[in-house]
Amino acid sequence: MKMSVKVDVEGEEEIYRLIAQIAEQAPIQLDALLEETAYNIRDDAREFAPVKTGRLRRNIVVQRLRQFHYYVVSKAKYSIYVEFGTWKMHARPFLRMAYHKNIEPLRARLSEFLMNLW
Repeated sequence: MKMSVKVDVEGEEEIYRLIAQIAEQAPIQLDALLEETAYNIRDDAREFAPVKTGRLRRNIVVQRLRQFHYYVVSKAKYSIYVEFGTWKMHARPFLRMAYHKNIEPLRARLSEFLMNLW
């Protein structure tokens, strides 16, 4: 005995339109979210950086490499010594603190972003 089932989908065009809209908008929104987080990390790193002349704070910048790829860096040549210390000087981390302050909010926002795609 042969049995068959037929399924008709109504609104097929609407589904395709939504999928196309998501494919177009999601990368833009995701990149904006990552960019905002990079600038938040930069701002926090500037706040956490020790100040003597202000040069270190002024040299903490965001660099966009390409979509979805951002670096927060300090262009001050001595920043690595401040961040990690030397055998004569204790470390005074500022970039790592800023990263750790922002990573959990980023994870939460990414989760919310993915849940709200539809």
